[in-house]
Amino acid sequence: MELTKRNETREQREERTIEEIFNPVKCPRCWQFMASATIGHNSRYTGDIAFNTQPGHIPLRARVIAQNDRAFESLNIADRFQRKADSLRHVRVAGDAETKRQALRDFVRSRLEVGMEVDTCHYGRGIVKKINKKTATISNTGMSGTYTIAVDLSFISTLAPATT
Repeated sequence: MELTKRNETREQREERTIEEIFNPVKCPRCWQFMASATIGHNSRYTGDIAFNTQPGHIPLRARVIAQNDRAFESLNIADRFQRKADSLRHVRVAGDAETKRQALRDFVRSRLEVGMEVDTCHYGRGIVKKINKKTATISNTGMSGTYTIAVDLSFISTLAPATT
C-alpha cells in the first residue's frame, strides 16, 4: 500500500517536473539563444577599442552596453533555470533513503557470518556475535577491546574471518 502511494507521488512529481522543464517561458535554451544572439550582434562594437574609449556620451555605445547587460542577465537566468531543471530531474520521495539503506543492509548481511572480524565506523574492529534484521551485535570493540554493542548493518564493513 505504502509503496504504491510512494510510486504515485513519484509519478506526479515527475510529470510536474517535465512540465516545468519544457515550459517555453522558462526554457533555458531559449534564454541562452536570445542572449548569445544579442552578444554576437554587438560584438562588432565591443571589439572596437576606439569606439569603446572615446570620451563623452555616445548614445549607441550606451545602448550596446545596456543590451549586453540585459543579455548577460538573461544568461544568468538561463543558468538558474538549468540548475533548477537539473535538480527537478532527481525526484526523491519519502522512503527512498530507507529503501537504499535497507539494500545496503541486505548486501552486508549476505557477507556477514558469526565469528567474522568486522570494522565499524564508530567503534573500531570487533567480532560478530549475532546478526539481527537491521543490526549486528559486535563484541571486543572499543579501545579496551571489551565493549559489546549493537551496530546498524549499514555501518559495518567486513574484514576477514576471525581466528579463535
